[in-house]
Amino acid sequence: MPLQDRVLSIRVSDIGTAGGQAGSGYAVSPVSGRVTRIIAATDLQATTTAAVITPAIAAPGSGTFVAMGGTMSIGTAVVAGQSVDFTPSGPNFVQAGGTIRVASDGGPANTPAGYFTVIVREGGAA
Repeated sequence: MPLQDRVLSIRVSDIGTAGGQAGSGYAVSPVSGRVTRIIAATDLQATTTAAVITPAIAAPGSGTFVAMGGTMSIGTAVVAGQSVDFTPSGPNFVQAGGTIRVASDGGPANTPAGYFTVIVREGGAA
């Protein structure tokens, strides 16, 4: 049986804010599998400094997040609507019902919203 890719969407209302409610976004995975790719875009070009985004995973029912390994940068040269691609280098297995979080370091001086597409390849083991 071929592996299935599942697509999850996460919106972060303000990647110019570090973490918290405005600077983080979440999605619950409907399947167990590996996060193979995260693609991001913003609605405004970041000013002053880049936003460094840290993706992380928590087990079902847990609020303890483990970083996937590596960070993604949305730089000041990235214009609104331009995509930025990230492939996790570390722990990237999510259980069905587990939560995926993307959190910004709050780098940009302005308030762009971030839109993240997370690809979870169903199957495999932790």
